[in-house]
Amino acid sequence: MQMVFSNLQKRGFLDNIKMPSLREIQQRLATLPGYNSSIVGSKKWLEPPDANNYFKSYKLGGYDTTYDFAKERHVNKFWEDLKCHFSTVRTPVIVDDKFSTYGVLGVASNEGNRKVLVFDPHMHVKKTMTIEDFEEQSAKKKVPTLLNIKVM
Repeated sequence: MQMVFSNLQKRGFLDNIKMPSLREIQQRLATLPGYNSSIVGSKKWLEPPDANNYFKSYKLGGYDTTYDFAKERHVNKFWEDLKCHFSTVRTPVIVDDKFSTYGVLGVASNEGNRKVLVFDPHMHVKKTMTIEDFEEQSAKKKVPTLLNIKVM
């Protein structure tokens, strides 16, 4: 969330607001419908819906989309949506694959090879992830291959 916040700040959308700490993010969420004060100071992981609600509280809400990577049309839609997002809005995209949350920072393609630049604070990867890498990663986890995308 702080990465998206920083991006929006640098682009002039949050000029007069300082970078919030985790506690300050929790405090703002606690004032919103569906949350209570028990979130403040907790170790509860903030999920993409929380990020969406947080940014909506600044009138900067995004949208929420679910993709099923078992369906090729969803893989293609995911790619097209990311391409569109990074050619227009250009903020990081928060992705939740039901196991961890990470950021997509950009996309590129070359000769049909689609690349997704991922920031994942949970792991270190030595290469750019492709759409196929997302599918393979989901297959290894032996769960439905769904990604929830929160675009800010």
